[in-house]
Parts: sequence; C-alpha cells; structure tokens
Amino acid sequence: MSEEKSNMSMDENLRNRALLSSRVFLLVQWPAYIVLGIVGLLLPALTHVDQAALMGAILLGMAFTKIIIMIKTGRGPGTCFCWRAGVTALNILASFLILANPLPFEIPLHMIVGAYMVPASFYVVLEGRYSFLDRRIEIVTYSGFLGMAIGASVFSGFPDIAFWTPTFAYSLYLLILGYTSQHFTFLKISGGDFQSPDQA
Repeated sequence: MSEEKSNMSMDENLRNRALLSSRVFLLVQWPAYIVLGIVGLLLPALTHVDQAALMGAILLGMAFTKIIIMIKTGRGPGTCFCWRAGVTALNILASFLILANPLPFEIPLHMIVGAYMVPASFYVVLEGRYSFLDRRIEIVTYSGFLGMAIGASVFSGFPDIAFWTPTFAYSLYLLILGYTSQHFTFLKISGGDFQSPDQA
C-alpha cells in the first residue's frame, strides 16, 4: 500500500512538473509578444518598411525567445517538450523562408505567415488545454483558437483590404496573446490546478 502510494505521489509530482513546464513555456513569453506586436503594428504606420523583412525579423525574434525559454526550463517530463521543439522549428523555418527565400519559386508572404500561424496557434490550444485546468484561465486557450482563425484568414487573403497585411494580422494576434498571457501569469492559482515542483 505504501509503495503504491509512493508511486502515485511520484506520478503526481511528474505531472505537476510537466504542467509547470508547459505553463512557463507558454506564459513567460508575454514580454516578447507585447514588444514584437507593438513593433509590428507601429513601425509600418510610422515609416516605410519592407513587410517581408519586418515579418521575418518578428518571427526570428519569437524563435530566439522560444529557444532561450526551452534552454532555461529544460526538457521536463511528458511529451510537451516535443510540441515546443516542433513549434520552435516551425518558427525558425517560417522566418528562414521569408528572410532567405531559398526556394526557386516565390511563395507569397501571406501564405507563409498563414501556414505558420495555424499550427503554431493550434499548439497554444493544446498547451492551454493541457496546462490550464482552471476555467478562469482558459482564455489563453481561446486566444489559440483566435490565432488559428486569423492564420486561416491571412493564408486565404481574405478580407482583401489594405490594412489587413500579414504583419498587421500577426502583430495583432501577438498583442492579444501577450495580454492574456501576462494577465494570467500573475494570477494566483487556487489549489486544484497544480503545484509548483517546490511545493510537491
């Protein structure tokens, strides 16, 4: 009985650590979301800027942020690390395609950005559903659904209006995700969600 209880305690501890790692990875990026979102919205409005170069730089900034956080948080238990590594690799690929343009044929910017946003936002949904058990903070998950919708809109080129550029759409999404993330990063979580490893 004691051994069974010990195994359950170990499993619970691993689960808590996995949840904490997921939450940390998703939520501590909010300063990057906010800063890059503001840059993406304001810079084109203030001066003439190459949309592709700006979009590529924003995606590259997000990729570096994800890499630094993964290094700091470590691999952690569970399969979430594979999702994080995958979405980071996708982030790097999208920025590389935009900035280096290595392919012999021209892929429109809106298609690259849209194709990146849909799976990257789906990752936010998965991490949110896995990590945020408290209904009060599921709005982060809803942000992921919104990102998928924006990504599909950007990819399809609809609506075809002047201001709805890939940079504007992605930057707007970053601000929305950044706001929800920073709000709930500092929210005190009640018992029944998870404990930090130090408390387990």
